[in-house]
Amino acid sequence: MLSPDPSLRLRVYTLCQQGIFCVHTVWFLTVGAAAPITITIVLEWKCLSYILPPMAKLIGAYRLCGKVVPFYVYTSFTFTISCLGRLDLITSGIVLAKVLRTCMYPGNLAEPIWASVVATSALPWLPSLLWLAVGSWAVLVMQLVLALLHGLPYKDQGWGGSQNGLKYTVGSLLRSADIPDKYKVQFATAAGGASSIYQATVALAEAARMNAVLFRHGAFYTALKCRYVQYSPGDHSTWARAPWVGEAEKLAGRVVTNFALEVAWQANLQSTILAVSKAANGEPDPEVAFSVCLSCAMGFYNVCKASVYMWTLFTSVWPHMQRDDAEARDGITDAQLRRRLITTSIVFTAAISCTTGLLLYAVVKVRMVYLCERGVWNVSGCVTELPTL
Repeated sequence: MLSPDPSLRLRVYTLCQQGIFCVHTVWFLTVGAAAPITITIVLEWKCLSYILPPMAKLIGAYRLCGKVVPFYVYTSFTFTISCLGRLDLITSGIVLAKVLRTCMYPGNLAEPIWASVVATSALPWLPSLLWLAVGSWAVLVMQLVLALLHGLPYKDQGWGGSQNGLKYTVGSLLRSADIPDKYKVQFATAAGGASSIYQATVALAEAARMNAVLFRHGAFYTALKCRYVQYSPGDHSTWARAPWVGEAEKLAGRVVTNFALEVAWQANLQSTILAVSKAANGEPDPEVAFSVCLSCAMGFYNVCKASVYMWTLFTSVWPHMQRDDAEARDGITDAQLRRRLITTSIVFTAAISCTTGLLLYAVVKVRMVYLCERGVWNVSGCVTELPTL
């Protein structure tokens, strides 16, 4: 049985013992997860109430195998995924707190065990476990910053639909009878270029893990833009195809920052922490085990969803970019758009492949935690020469 840390006044939520991973009390884990999930779900439902009416009007009800899915089933499923996404974020934060508290406790074995593992690995230059954990959350901060840069208006520049597009509210835009026209209202962003109200909502929702808002984003966006992508009689301008390429570039950027730099990093870091917890405690930490399994599951889900969306964007716009006699819009030709789309596709494929490979590697590491005697494994096999009390 772990004894409370006598040097810690707030003993009610953390229990530590020399040489062993610190643990959290049950009430701290329950409140720490339930409170933020409840608050953010209420906010997501408010956001979804703006998105669903025009979405249902334009692309209809969600269908599975040709049959309409009842609304209560659809919302239950999407909000379950949304809750799992938030729980993944919360449990990752709990694991970070556990690592920080353990590494700062005198006489802990976590850092010596990690140093022994790194010394026998192919990457002996890796930093301490503490800095790896802190670095993984620095990437999360970068995701929020990028979402704000792409989602918030910059200066007083708005156009489309009105002389002053910035005076439109989300509600008035989304409840407008003319669905395409309201999405012509755009504003300048600090990230450069223009963003619509809906694109800004998606950027911010992704950073907030609002999976219910994002569930049909791909189908909705393509339905909005499909009428403009092809050549119209007498109109060979590239203006209608450029937004598709821009959307693909934003998707590739999110895959790099959200998946390759965060999801894969978190999954491998937590699988390593799980192994170190077994080496220190004699058995794997259940909180870390749950967190890493959830991170891998949500990672594979997001990889599949992003891959389907990128394929939809590419196949929808590529056939209409093959004519070089199109009128250039803002100096952009179809040849330039093709090069941008090919480059984006290469970056996206590399990021998705890297993320998938690292997620599979994390799954293998989790499995080896239960097969190796001390729980620690690298490509050369189980590591047995580890520090003990």
